[in-house]
Amino acid sequence: SALASGTLDTIAETAYNVFEEVLPEGTEVFGLKHLLTENGAVLSMMSGSGPSVFGVFRDESDAKKAADAALALGYESELCRPVPSENESCVGDCSSCAASCPYSKS
Repeated sequence: SALASGTLDTIAETAYNVFEEVLPEGTEVFGLKHLLTENGAVLSMMSGSGPSVFGVFRDESDAKKAADAALALGYESELCRPVPSENESCVGDCSSCAASCPYSKS
């Protein structure tokens, strides 16, 4: 499976959301997905049955660029980092999630 392979490219190539198939063309979801991909997302997808759309990026600078582009269009946008595995520690200063994150350095 894609997750077992551990490669972002394999996951991005095989990930899909069946609910996107029933949305009419021109739906806002597709515009947001396009915005994320145009700003460097390797994967962009609607979360569950909506209304959230997310992107997966190789580097934080592209993620910030996409977040800024979404904010400029009036959308809410949050940057998130993956939860570290047992053998890793948090890689950033996540002040917005410090109260609830077990990996917080704050």
